Amino acid sequence: MAGNINGTSTIGKLMIQGIRAFSPDSEETIEFYSPLTMIVGANGCGKTTIIEALKFATTGQLPPGARAGHSFINDPGMTDSTEVKGCIKLRFNNAANEVCILTRSLQLAKKKVKLEFRQLDGMLKIKDRAGKTSSLSYKCADLDKHMPLQLGEIDLSYTALLLSL
Repeated sequence: MAGNINGTSTIGKLMIQGIRAFSPDSEETIEFYSPLTMIVGANGCGKTTIIEALKFATTGQLPPGARAGHSFINDPGMTDSTEVKGCIKLRFNNAANEVCILTRSLQLAKKKVKLEFRQLDGMLKIKDRAGKTSSLSYKCADLDKHMPLQLGEIDLSYTALLLSL
């Protein structure tokens, strides 16, 4: 991950678990490099899910067509379980060049005749330049308001994403 320039933030790593094609049983980590990260792969392998997970982590907004979250998390019916938990973790340097780890957890539960989607609490850990770590636990709406303050401007010259194939 590259350093920050004048109040911009940079993305370091993204961990996805239980979201769309990503298994609920294991974490998949994508590392972002400077000056460019290319994401390539066959149709259906998760390229768009990576972009949607980044958007969800930073804004709390579900992707279009996610049917109120029902199609964003693995379907519990596919594994004969009553619920599936999904998790997105984002490691980034904020606008003040502090190391941050954002965690957003989600749940899709199978009720008698329908699926129920819930966003669980989120957490933001910030390690300042002196090495002191603070953890902030948020309800989802509060985290959505706080994240733009942490991100400042995202410098796309350091982290660019290309989709192909």
